Amino acid sequence: MTNQFKDRSKIYLTLGIVALVSSFIFIFLAYAVDSSGFLHRHLLGFDDFFNNYFSTHQFSLGVDILMLLATYLVSPAVMIGALVVLFLILVIVHRRYLSAFFLAGLAIGGILDFVFKMIFERARPVAAFYSVSQPGYSFPSAHALIATVFYGFLGFCFAHAFRKRWQKVTVSVLAGLIVFLVGVSRVFLGVHFASDVIGGWAVGLVLLALLIFIFYHAHDHIHAPPFAFPHGPTMIFISVILLLLGALVWHFFSISPLVLVQ
Repeated sequence: MTNQFKDRSKIYLTLGIVALVSSFIFIFLAYAVDSSGFLHRHLLGFDDFFNNYFSTHQFSLGVDILMLLATYLVSPAVMIGALVVLFLILVIVHRRYLSAFFLAGLAIGGILDFVFKMIFERARPVAAFYSVSQPGYSFPSAHALIATVFYGFLGFCFAHAFRKRWQKVTVSVLAGLIVFLVGVSRVFLGVHFASDVIGGWAVGLVLLALLIFIFYHAHDHIHAPPFAFPHGPTMIFISVILLLLGALVWHFFSISPLVLVQ
């Protein structure tokens, strides 16, 4: 019991540090975006560097496709499909209560993004590499925020379920890679500044840390059966719905209005 208490204390301390540092980063960026002095000028230089890099370099078709797919991982249609599939899987593995964490995280993340966009009213950059029509304001990036919350908490759930260290590390790295690629894709497509993406990541990390804290606090009071990975017919069913989700992602990617500017 003592060891468990020490481990939990370390987790809470780590979550607190992540939330505190992320909050500081967002406040710093928010001040720089909203000001007109020294910090604002340097932030513009920082953003221009990345926007100019992506708009003036020629990338391979593979990179173009990767960036488009990364962006579509957080499109409304794909997110709705992912939530439906996730809910079905959570019901099968007797973890239906986790769906509340995902729904709450996405709802709060969407509200925070809307509020911050209305406060700062930062105009989006002019898309130079892709012909993109992206409405709304720029800071922070909703894609970066939502990807951090959804895929971050999804990776945490898998890491928590796995027993072996290499499995935990692998799934955590994969989740982090998805979040990173989604953020980079927004700058690559010319619909966000780099600081928008960093701001979205920062808000997302604060919210993710809060979700994980609540999960640990509530987990002790939830009497769920021991987790066991599905097999046999159940695994076949899960594989089928995952394939359907993959088909949905590809479908919306294939009819994407984002086309290369020749």
